[in-house]
Amino acid sequence: MRGLILALAAAAAIHAQDPVEIVRRAAAHDDRGSELRQHYTYLQRQEQREIDSSGKLKKTGSDTVDITLLEGSPYRRHIAHNDKPLPPKEQAKEDEKKDPGNATVSRPDFPGHALRGGPDPVVGFEK
Repeated sequence: MRGLILALAAAAAIHAQDPVEIVRRAAAHDDRGSELRQHYTYLQRQEQREIDSSGKLKKTGSDTVDITLLEGSPYRRHIAHNDKPLPPKEQAKEDEKKDPGNATVSRPDFPGHALRGGPDPVVGFEK
């Protein structure tokens, strides 16, 4: 009985709030969420394993990408292959993709990938 009374009191308090205030608070929370997303980044590591016909491990490899938001969309930057940093030439190519003036970054419909930044850099490893 006590729980029912508390539930009714909470429901009455919710309905008594000013709709303009509810919208204002929701907009403030949305703005804060947008601000936080701009600073969110994470690393994704994908490991590949090749086995022979008997089930024994034949070959392994890995690729690591840094994923951040750029202009509101995820951006993938290949940063390591087989747990080693990319060579300077490949690193410069990855850094160039992040340039906002670059067509591969500013066009979300660029063919061949699901995320901005060009074709997916994690498509396997060198043989």
